[in-house]
Amino acid sequence: MSGRRAALPTAGYQSPQRLFVDAGECRVRVFSERNGGWADFDLTELPVARPLQEWFAAAMAAASGPAGVRRTPQSAGDFLRVLRRFCAYLGSLSHPPLAPAGLLPVHLTGSCSSTGAGGRCRARSARCGRC
Repeated sequence: MSGRRAALPTAGYQSPQRLFVDAGECRVRVFSERNGGWADFDLTELPVARPLQEWFAAAMAAASGPAGVRRTPQSAGDFLRVLRRFCAYLGSLSHPPLAPAGLLPVHLTGSCSSTGAGGRCRARSARCGRC
């Protein structure tokens, strides 16, 4: 194995808060791995019920955390753009889901079927094979 060992946090280290959910906010803070900066993403703007906003915020916090795959503000912003499109689709339904338990596979399929320009899947920003 080549390279250097990863630096481990010192004893007693506490990870900074990344998920802010209370009566007035639903926000995810993403820390840059490069410069130590951070960016906040407000999920109250998503056109879905509050339980879904909170659930999506928790998913975004996990995806942008130390073990996630979206660990830069730019990558987290891409994640949020896809999430906005999916939520816009959910909000356009005559009976949108009001909680995570109400999400069904048909919602993802329906969102994926409402393609954008060039036939690209709006839910996954790539051809999904079902569109």
